[in-house]
Amino acid sequence: MKDFTIIEAENKEDIHNAYQIRKEVFINEQKLFSETDIDENDIHACCLLALHEEAPVGTVRIFSNGKNGNWMGGRLAVKKKYRGFAVGEQLVKKAVSLAREKGATYFSANIQKPNVPFFKKLNWKEESEPFSINGVLHVKMSVDLY
Repeated sequence: MKDFTIIEAENKEDIHNAYQIRKEVFINEQKLFSETDIDENDIHACCLLALHEEAPVGTVRIFSNGKNGNWMGGRLAVKKKYRGFAVGEQLVKKAVSLAREKGATYFSANIQKPNVPFFKKLNWKEESEPFSINGVLHVKMSVDLY
């Protein structure tokens, strides 16, 4: 198993590295977006970055949706050659912990349908029927924070 460090992206280089991983996964690999996956939530999101030997290998973001302690996670992406080493699991756990630290009382995410079993193993629960985002089926899921 590889050793990873999860940091909160706090400078332009870290944010750029997170966006590059997202571009690699969501644009180049999955074709979920055509040019960019950056949206209005990135302005106020907290971005986490997984590092292996100081190289960026994964990312996830969390943000408040402005409603009474409701937070969302999203854009979980891990470089292909680092999948299967629990990077995604570590990022999700850190995202949940960070949301809790920031005062979240409810934490949810729109999960691609094939990834639902992964999140269920992390004690997330389904909250919706499948719906399409850019032609890809997603399910709203949430996790207990306390």
